Amino acid sequence: ANGLVGTVEVVPKHMEDITEDEIPKGSVDIIVSELFSHFLVGELGLQAVTHAKRRFLRPGGLILPALAQLRLSPFEDKALGAELRAR
Repeated sequence: ANGLVGTVEVVPKHMEDITEDEIPKGSVDIIVSELFSHFLVGELGLQAVTHAKRRFLRPGGLILPALAQLRLSPFEDKALGAELRAR
């Protein structure tokens, strides 16, 4: 329908479960990830992308998104603070 059959391949698996028979080392042009978790580090997101890059990405390949910014603004919420400390 979009003319990219045979060009784009989606592998619906956890990275750890992908074998080199399925995706040879260094053969991927673009890695697309979803890092919108807890401050870009939740669920080991950045570590997983780094591992995928080393394992799959060809030299000169792209990682998308290529940039993320973390912006913080201090605030105080005593009830929220107590709830988080109680966990």
